Amino acid sequence: MSVVIAVRKGNRFAIVADTLFDKAGLLLTPENKVNHQKIYAVAGSYVGLVGPSVNHNIFEDVLNKHAKLLSFGARQNIFESMLALHPILRDEYYINLHSQEGESAESSQLDLLIVNESGIYEVENHREVNEFRRFWAIGSGCHFALGALTVLYERLDDVDEIALAALNAACSFDDSCALPYTKFSSAF
Repeated sequence: MSVVIAVRKGNRFAIVADTLFDKAGLLLTPENKVNHQKIYAVAGSYVGLVGPSVNHNIFEDVLNKHAKLLSFGARQNIFESMLALHPILRDEYYINLHSQEGESAESSQLDLLIVNESGIYEVENHREVNEFRRFWAIGSGCHFALGALTVLYERLDDVDEIALAALNAACSFDDSCALPYTKFSSAF
């Protein structure tokens, strides 16, 4: 499934992701799979995506055809963007939106981690948007990454070093995550 990690400290940020895709037990590595990127640059934001390969194809197409609907400047903007995108996902991309028993809303089937000047945001597949101050991780390796982030955040100053150490922890212990990685970092 993957792991995407974002870290902010002072006026710097880093976002990293592994590059492994799993197709029913068949591991697709960047040596073989050309389109292995899980982080997208979108209008001043970096958006990391986890989940099946088809979701990456869909998200790339959404960026090409419907980018004007997307605003990632604040938590409420992101939520409104996901609401606007939901019928498009249903009608143009035929995403299985049916909710499971006990779920309060249809799923958009997209799990995103967004980092930009205004913050770190997680978008869960039911369009729930959460904002984080220092760091966050999504995907199957997120528990290992969050443990490492919790330990390292106050000990280290370099956001790249923190994010990459957390990525290494996730890749060491979660069999759905693997190196190499992609990373974007900068100052705001």
